[in-house]
Amino acid sequence: MTESYIKLFGKPQTELKHIFSPYRVCPIGAHVDHQHGLVTGFAIDKGVDLIYAPTEDGSVSLRSLTFDGDIDFSVRIPALVRQGNWGGTWRMPTYAEWAELRNEANFKWDWTDNYEGTGIAGRIVTSKVSGYAGNTIFLPTAGSRFGTSLGDAGSRGHYWSSSLDESYSVYARSVFFDSEGVYSSDSSRYYGFSVRPVSE
Repeated sequence: MTESYIKLFGKPQTELKHIFSPYRVCPIGAHVDHQHGLVTGFAIDKGVDLIYAPTEDGSVSLRSLTFDGDIDFSVRIPALVRQGNWGGTWRMPTYAEWAELRNEANFKWDWTDNYEGTGIAGRIVTSKVSGYAGNTIFLPTAGSRFGTSLGDAGSRGHYWSSSLDESYSVYARSVFFDSEGVYSSDSSRYYGFSVRPVSE
C-alpha cells in the first residue's frame, strides 16, 4: 500500500502514516452507541487500511485500491446543499426566512387538530404583513423519519431549511412545532424532515 500511495501522490515515505480500522459486529444495531446506548459490538480481523499524509490547508484527496473514482474536498469548506431542479424559481427556504415566518409581529401560528375537515393536525400560518394580510399556508404534522422508522406523525412537524450549521456542517438548521409552540433546532442531516419550498 505504501508503494501505491507514493506512486499516486508522490509523497516521501517519511511523511506517511497508517491507520487500520477494523470492521465491527454490533448485534443490537449499528447506531446504538451513537445514541449514547451501551456498546455491545466487537471488532474482527478484517477492516479498512488507510495510508495518509497530513496537509496544512485542509484539503483531502481520496483514492482507493479497491473502488474506482477520485474524491477531493476541503474540510474547511462546508458541504453544499443540493437545491435540485424543482422548476422555475422554487427552492428550499433559508433559516433566516423561517425565522422571519416565526416573527409574531408579522405572522400568526394557529394550531388545528382537523385542518378543513381532513383530520390532519398542524399549524395554520397567517400573514399580518401589509399587502399580504390574511394569506395563509398550512404546515402539517408529518413527523420525521430515521431510516425506515416514522416518528411524531400527527403530533409534530419538522421542516428543513437550506442553511447548514455554521460550525458543524453535518447538521442543518430546522424548524419544528407541536401544539404547544414553534421552535428552532440544529439537526443531523440524516433525519427525514419535511421540505416546504418557496419561490422568488
